[in-house]
Amino acid sequence: MLAHSIERKELPPLRVIRETLQSGVTGEEMPKVLIVDDDPNTVEMLAKALTLFGHQAERAFRGEEALEQVNAQPPDLILLDLMMPGIDGYETLRRLRRMPTGNRLPV
Repeated sequence: MLAHSIERKELPPLRVIRETLQSGVTGEEMPKVLIVDDDPNTVEMLAKALTLFGHQAERAFRGEEALEQVNAQPPDLILLDLMMPGIDGYETLRRLRRMPTGNRLPV
């Protein structure tokens, strides 16, 4: 269950997400989606759904962990929770945009 509601205007259109995940995919390559959320139940639910639709789901439970993963091997798309302990989603995004490997990733 979400801790707070998100207004519809904050979400990217499903078409944009679908096109992002399908762009540049050839053969057996699966688009990699990094899920960043401190709630393990949410992460697993999203990971299962993404896997069912043919995507590789990577998991991070803290903003710091997500930044390390992006630096090591950037995903194709990041699903980022805004309300997390430690560095929140806003700060994670600010730091991500300053990284050479993360400054153009769709979030």
